[in-house]
Amino acid sequence: MKWFGSILTILSIAILSAWLTGCSKPEPEIKGFDTSSIDSTVRPQDDFYSWAVGSWIKNNPIPEDQSRWSAFVILSEDAGKQVREIIEETASDKHADKGSIEQKIRDFYKSGMDSVKIEQEGLSPLLPEIERIGKISNKDDVSAQIAYMHKYISAPVFGFFSTIDSKNSDSVIAAIYQG
Repeated sequence: MKWFGSILTILSIAILSAWLTGCSKPEPEIKGFDTSSIDSTVRPQDDFYSWAVGSWIKNNPIPEDQSRWSAFVILSEDAGKQVREIIEETASDKHADKGSIEQKIRDFYKSGMDSVKIEQEGLSPLLPEIERIGKISNKDDVSAQIAYMHKYISAPVFGFFSTIDSKNSDSVIAAIYQG
C-alpha cells in the first residue's frame, strides 16, 4: 500500500508539472543567425558568403535608387524615417516654450527647410569664414585658423574623442582621428 502512495505522489507531481508547463508563456525564440537567408544550393566551402546570405539577396534585390542594399541599410532607412517623423511632429508644434528643446528643434528644422531663404542668401552666411581663411598669410595664421575651426566649426586637421578601448572593454580611452 506504501507503493501506491509513492506512485500517487509521483503522478500528482507529473500532472502538476505538465499543467504548469502548458500554462506558461512560451519563451521567445532567440536567433543568432537567420537560417532563412541561407542558400542551400551553394556549398559553404565553395562560396561561404553566397551560402550564408544567398537567399536573402535573391529575395531582396537592390532597389534602382540605391547603390547597395542590406538588412542594415533597411534598418538605417527605417530609423531615418522614424527620426524624421519625430522631428516633423516636433517642428509642427507652434506652442513650444521659448528656449525649450522643442522650440530649438522646430527653428533649426524650419531654417534648413526654408529653401527660398537659403537660395536668397546664397553663400553670404559663409562669407565671414571665407574672409577669415582668405586673410591667412603665414604659419601663425594657419595655426590660429585651425584652432578657431576646432573651437567653433569642425575638426579640420584631427578629431579628438573618447571611446571604448578595443583591447579592454572596461576602459574608456582618448582617441584621435584624421580631420
